[in-house]
Amino acid sequence: MKVLHIIRYAAFILRESVKSFLHNSDLQKAATLAYYCFLAFLPLCLLVVVLLGALLSSSEIALGNLRAMMEQSFPLAAGPLLKELDAVIRHRTWGLLGFLALFWCIMPLAGALRNALSEVFKYERCLPFWKSKLKEISGVLVLVALFSVLSVAGFVLPFPETWMTRFPFLRRALMIVFSPALTLGSLWLFFRILAPVRTGAGVLAAGSIATAILLSTVGPLFDLMLRVNPNYGVTFGSLKGIFLMLVWVYYSFAALLFGMEVMANTWRREALLFKELLSRPAKALKSGSLLHSFIRSREQGETIFQEGDAGGDMYYIVSGRVELFKGDRLIRTLGPGDHFGEMAMLIDTPRTATARAAAGGAVLAAIARPHFETVMAENPDIAAAILREMAARLKATTDNIGKP
Repeated sequence: MKVLHIIRYAAFILRESVKSFLHNSDLQKAATLAYYCFLAFLPLCLLVVVLLGALLSSSEIALGNLRAMMEQSFPLAAGPLLKELDAVIRHRTWGLLGFLALFWCIMPLAGALRNALSEVFKYERCLPFWKSKLKEISGVLVLVALFSVLSVAGFVLPFPETWMTRFPFLRRALMIVFSPALTLGSLWLFFRILAPVRTGAGVLAAGSIATAILLSTVGPLFDLMLRVNPNYGVTFGSLKGIFLMLVWVYYSFAALLFGMEVMANTWRREALLFKELLSRPAKALKSGSLLHSFIRSREQGETIFQEGDAGGDMYYIVSGRVELFKGDRLIRTLGPGDHFGEMAMLIDTPRTATARAAAGGAVLAAIARPHFETVMAENPDIAAAILREMAARLKATTDNIGKP
């Protein structure tokens, strides 16, 4: 039963991620990120070679590892890029100013990635200028660190061959485990540092796994496309390799953005459930198992909250009826699809009435304030409907003033 619940939750998150991916125009964002990546790629490679050359005491070793990594990741574009990279390295002595210039050239890419994450998470808080720059600097450090780890992996992994010659299956097992673990760990660290909100390890893992799976399909799909259409990009002549690299990077960033959507929707999964409950209750209640942790059952006459209690949650009536009392006077009876308790929750005041389950009892969904605020901020149509309902109740209360 628990496995079935996880599968339903995963299907719900994936469905919402596809919707948000299309709604947020993430393919356009992927094109922008691909452009920034194209501008920052050579400075990033230079910076990695300079750093690894200092750590490994040889820029030749660093360049060799970078070449192996790029030939595996970008086989069609690795040749011309590495040729230019090798020429720049051999004819330039890199000092502090050169190092800072390379670092600064990568910052637009880091800033674009951070902005993309903020838009996916719908994080609208404006950071101060210097704090924003520090975030971008941390993003550059993450990119350089991840690229360095991927490059140096080719330098580290051959060593087991010297002591695993008798057991070759151990090396194969190490490669099978190491490559996915390195990818997942790199993505987890990347999301952890650049995410605009605090998220749990499970949320980061969901985004990392989704991104890793999609990135692993980019290569085979791209290879299949070129096999079906080998003349793809031939119009660009000698620049075909660069063009294919741009397309490759574009698809890779599209996969990365979808992973971000999965992570963001996993983070606000409760708010998504309540959004569906408030906008399409019939559809939401068909998959009632996803709402089971928020469902509250009340017997006939049982008090839901008392007048004067603190207002923490609002309630949506799934089935049954609820009666609202002002003192001993019945002021309203609510049925399935109605909601109550939102006023005290929103303005943080005591309850203005007492709520009790009517004859036959009631089944309620409790909606906490943070989830409700997320739904309101991201769904203005739902906010407008609730405001109209609150205005209608206020009008009815005003009309009843003075009546016996």
